[in-house]
Amino acid sequence: MDILPKSILLIDSDKKERLPIAMMLGRFGHQVQIVTSGKEANKSIETEDFDLIIVNDTLADMTGLHFLGQNKRACNDKILYLSAKGSVDEFVQVVNLGVFEYVRKPISPVQFAVIVCDFFIENLKGYQIHSNVAS
Repeated sequence: MDILPKSILLIDSDKKERLPIAMMLGRFGHQVQIVTSGKEANKSIETEDFDLIIVNDTLADMTGLHFLGQNKRACNDKILYLSAKGSVDEFVQVVNLGVFEYVRKPISPVQFAVIVCDFFIENLKGYQIHSNVAS
């Protein structure tokens, strides 16, 4: 069973972190749009409907938490939140905003791929699944 390619917005100001994530997601056929700031992300969200949004805790112009607060109603249930801090306070704030998953960095690309796959499996409602298994 394969999950058909999805549209993903990656919001991360750290080039060394975002490129491996984007490359890994691209290998699975997903279309990844990369932005570095909350302002850019807000513009992207206004014009495009993303299947998944990945938000880093530190953006070029604001914190990831600030971005989540601005977009609580629009998209938090389809957000993976990446954090280097890993504090209990931050975790509680993120969970209260309704994100799908709080991910503590560093994380290997393989572990991250599993989390992304889990997200899409959990959210299959309305998505087509392509199966390579003959009936």
